[in-house]
Amino acid sequence: NPAPAFIFATTPTMMIQVHGEPAFRKVTGTEVERLINTRAFIARVPSGQLYLHLWDGYVTAPALSGPWTVAGNVPKDVRTAEKEAVKAKAVDLLGGQANPETGKSPTLKTTPLPAIHVATEPTELIVFEGPANWLPIAGTDLLYATNTVANVFKELEDQQNYVLVSGRWFRAPGFSAPRSFVSGKALPNDFSKIPDTSAKENVLAWSPGTR
Repeated sequence: NPAPAFIFATTPTMMIQVHGEPAFRKVTGTEVERLINTRAFIARVPSGQLYLHLWDGYVTAPALSGPWTVAGNVPKDVRTAEKEAVKAKAVDLLGGQANPETGKSPTLKTTPLPAIHVATEPTELIVFEGPANWLPIAGTDLLYATNTVANVFKELEDQQNYVLVSGRWFRAPGFSAPRSFVSGKALPNDFSKIPDTSAKENVLAWSPGTR
């Protein structure tokens, strides 16, 4: 249970996972290379500039670490490589989800560009809508973050925060500190006291000895 890297963001952010060291391969009939160990479409031109397909267009950066900006002129070979990758069903073009209220899909023309992180090691992205907003859980010394879909808690006695990802618990004294794995049996007892009526009752499934 090694701890993955964690990215905690308070503004719109997206993460692209690369499985291991970046592996670029030349695309036949073009002058570009495609990053093959990720589902996103990322192409590299001879100058080293990178192009990532996002929503209805491309963003570009001098390196995987960024900074990523909306691309103006996209080289023809990049578009050719994209078509070949789509034909081979080898990529996800990151089209984005439509706004449930307007029915409109995100567009690089008007939608603010999120921060883009390209990870080459196991990484978890936790996004908050602004600074973490904590709410107490009745009958416990636990607080939980209300402005994220993730399961993020703070225990008042030990002042550690706990995150549940993929059925595993990790804790740290703060969001910027390295995290360590915590077995279910080593969790503070208050996790087993979370009421069935709580908004976070679902995490009882990962608290041993609970119903």
